[in-house]
Amino acid sequence: MNNFIFASRGTSDREALQTAILQAKESGHDKVVIPEGEWQIDEPILLPSNIHIILDGATVVAKDVAFRNENLYSTFGCMREGKQKSIVINGKNSAKIKGGILIHNADNIRIEDLAFEDGGVTLSFCHDVRVRNIITNTVALHLMNGCHQIIAHSLIGETALQAISRRAAVGDFMNWDYDYNFDVFEDSPEICFGVFEGVSGKVTLFSEGEMYNIRGEAEMTAENGEFFNIYNMVIER
Repeated sequence: MNNFIFASRGTSDREALQTAILQAKESGHDKVVIPEGEWQIDEPILLPSNIHIILDGATVVAKDVAFRNENLYSTFGCMREGKQKSIVINGKNSAKIKGGILIHNADNIRIEDLAFEDGGVTLSFCHDVRVRNIITNTVALHLMNGCHQIIAHSLIGETALQAISRRAAVGDFMNWDYDYNFDVFEDSPEICFGVFEGVSGKVTLFSEGEMYNIRGEAEMTAENGEFFNIYNMVIER
């Protein structure tokens, strides 16, 4: 492996991890390795664009969200100019996150090979996404609104996939006080899913959207399900 920053312990675990990411960004490196051990963080780790986080045997323990993109919760993050890109988070050697990952208004996202406790992967207004080999005791993949071009494999959770459409969520997203008439919202399609395979757990749908190519063990429930178009769904019991 080359072109990486190896995170080391600092004043606090959160400060150490955020500093490693800042050093990578400033030095032109594109990878940060979080080594084996338990890392306690009291606030989410903020991710810039063009970053690859590798949890190598690490357990990251958060109060709620462990990782989120840095433009989230900002007016800029709701604009086309604030869209982030190329964020990768993957685990190896039994990596685990106690908490979740939250990504908003971003392209080219890869999240793979992670176990979660009391959390999972939550996306909104993201496209070109690959989510693979996720296991959790709650929701493995939560697509909030405006997500498209999604490919997911091997989702295991109490609820493997939960999705709501832009129309259902945009007026109440994270209780933001911002004006929602930003370009990123106006130009985003309704939910249009890609390919989901190896789904084990419930699939819960809300409001309008499309879903197709579901394969695996799953129990599908829907609210306002008559507004959904379901294509090529295979449920194996």
